Amino acid sequence: MDNFWECGVDSCKMHCVSGTSYCSAHLGRFKKFGTPTPLKTCNGCGVEFVWVALAFRKKAHCDICIQILKLYEDHIPLITTSITNHGITVVEYLKILEAQGFKCATCNTESNVKRRLSIDHDHSCCEGRYGCRDCIRGLLCVPCNNTVGLIEFYPEILKNLERHQKSRPLRGNYG
Repeated sequence: MDNFWECGVDSCKMHCVSGTSYCSAHLGRFKKFGTPTPLKTCNGCGVEFVWVALAFRKKAHCDICIQILKLYEDHIPLITTSITNHGITVVEYLKILEAQGFKCATCNTESNVKRRLSIDHDHSCCEGRYGCRDCIRGLLCVPCNNTVGLIEFYPEILKNLERHQKSRPLRGNYG
């Protein structure tokens, strides 16, 4: 008599396909979606949700995160690794952006398709080009982010700029 095992999915009472730990239905789902059950963890918020393959659902995002991504897609940088390298998700980036009123944290320049905001982080917290989620200070436009970076690495520049701004004009005395 052959030995039969039940499917490895807790609520399933079907018999396993030979040489596997899933029944034919769960094995097919595992091969197609990478999970034997419809539950996946959202890449945006970390919540488990019932995942169904849809054309616009390229990655595992719950319905709330998909709505956020669609609503604010004009504010997402074209290369999202600049976000994820800081240890946050694109949805978390959009939530920070929303909290800032979709504006640069220093000059209030609005974020849009042509002017997306960069992640400003404390370089003393983490070595390298990217920081961790704990050292993120906010989102800045490129000119402000470059200025903050210069001042952070070369604090004397700020003093020199201030002294230069207070200096008297040359008024034609160039020699």
